[in-house]
Amino acid sequence: MKNLYTPYLHYLLNGETNPTIEFVVASLNESMNNGNSCLDINNFVNENNLNMNEVIYNICQSSFVVKVNFSIEIEEIPNIPILLVEFKDNYLLYINRYFYYEKHIVRNINLLNCKTQPINTTDLLFQKISFVKQTLSSLSTNKSFPNHDQLDSIISSLSRKFSIITGGPGTGKTTSVFFLLWSFQQMYGDNISLNICAPTGKASKRIKESLLFNINSFANITGLEVNNLLQIINKTDIFGTIHKTLGVILNNIYFRHNASKKLAIDILFIDESSMIGLPVFYKLIDAIDSETIKHIIFLGDSNQLSSVEEGYVFSSLVNNAKNSDYLNELKISNRNKGDIAKFSNAILYNKIADIKSILTNSSEIQILPPSLYQIINNSLDKNSNFIKLVECANNFDQSSYEQLFSLLTDSTILCMTNVGYLGTKSLNYQIEARIKNIYKFNTLWYPGRIIIILENDSSEKNLSQRLYNGDIGVCVMRNKKPSIYFDEGRSFIPERLPKYDLAFAISIHKSQGSEYDNVSIVIPNNYNKILRKELVYTAITRTKKLVKIYSNPDTLIKAINIDGKRISGLQYLLEN
Repeated sequence: MKNLYTPYLHYLLNGETNPTIEFVVASLNESMNNGNSCLDINNFVNENNLNMNEVIYNICQSSFVVKVNFSIEIEEIPNIPILLVEFKDNYLLYINRYFYYEKHIVRNINLLNCKTQPINTTDLLFQKISFVKQTLSSLSTNKSFPNHDQLDSIISSLSRKFSIITGGPGTGKTTSVFFLLWSFQQMYGDNISLNICAPTGKASKRIKESLLFNINSFANITGLEVNNLLQIINKTDIFGTIHKTLGVILNNIYFRHNASKKLAIDILFIDESSMIGLPVFYKLIDAIDSETIKHIIFLGDSNQLSSVEEGYVFSSLVNNAKNSDYLNELKISNRNKGDIAKFSNAILYNKIADIKSILTNSSEIQILPPSLYQIINNSLDKNSNFIKLVECANNFDQSSYEQLFSLLTDSTILCMTNVGYLGTKSLNYQIEARIKNIYKFNTLWYPGRIIIILENDSSEKNLSQRLYNGDIGVCVMRNKKPSIYFDEGRSFIPERLPKYDLAFAISIHKSQGSEYDNVSIVIPNNYNKILRKELVYTAITRTKKLVKIYSNPDTLIKAINIDGKRISGLQYLLEN
């Protein structure tokens, strides 16, 4: 993670002669580099064997630090670069802006939570809500679809402006979205203003594909009329990234929609919410008009990796709302019933004995030595997916498109890091070199070359032809010229591509939200600072059938024992 505040903090330190201040601010910078929104002073004091009173005294001597209480009103936050915020029996050190973000998020959520749908039984909307509840309850009773958890989440969200639906892979978050969309269409009619967004273009496309793929089968199971709903969903402008929803301004950190110019949206769904960093979460929630919006619903898995940016917003909202009406947890998984599901559960609850037993006895989960030689050999044996992909790409025609993409999405290699001996860059280089040697390819582009897009391409005006950060494509040869195919049949010449990288192996972060039949997970021994259970859990839950874990057992167990919970003041602010 690259901390943009590093030069700012170094600038502030210029001229400071207090060594305690220098040490504290350097530690704040490191804390933010690790994804935290602030520095926990209690931890800082204990880890460095310092005296709390002396540290607080020295911090407060600085001209660019001021001490405040967490209950301070937003309007009263002083215009000082760094805040020492007193939270009950603890202190947190913040860049001013980040404390402001967290305070604003809580205020806006509280405003939304204060507002519910009408309870007047003579109100037409109330009657429509009652009809929807009765219809879905009957379906749940007679067809078990939606299931009990999904039904509760749907009914809860119908009468609230602010809702969270959280659950692991296969628990039916997209199913809940379908029933909510149908419900909202019944309640508000066909002219409802709707937006469904996600942190990345890849994630937003995936929820659109999932909804469109499943909607007819859902309708067949339930007997619900969905033609009007399909017309609403097929509008291309209702899906996109959070940045697109807020309105990107070229070469500007601000968005078109903000506190002064609110979003004109009736209903907003945000998928993969665990990936949203603190600054973007603040900007999104600040652009919501609590008076006019009918429903805003965040979806995600709070146990997955947090955002690449600083912050711990979604997990804080989930962890501190266990008894709140706005939180809905889906626990019934329809994807994995076997060892992969058991292993994922054991990771979450640190059931080390279960983990060791599964690793010893399971055919679904294999643990292998973290050997570069073995990883390359296993990935490129004659029956491997990569070899089949190269063969398919080498003999490609339009009729083999589906087979090509089935192979592309069948399996992948997931790495904990991009750098190092067992990072993505090293593995991609080694795999590509071996493929080129096997097939005697001597050009940059060759059949079966897999790439991942690293930035959104906003230059393409045709939305259906845009490439987004995280899109994965594969090269085929057409008339002896390379063409890179992506999902939905999109193809591009190499010169048309935005920034990209090889993608035989990708980082666990890049895999969030994806799903494969087979996954190989690489956990090196010498990256102890980044080991944590969220990485292993996220990687394991990308697969449906088979997992190969290239790791020493002790390193794997160590990772599972490290909780990656981030430091944030939201837990205190949400409680009050």
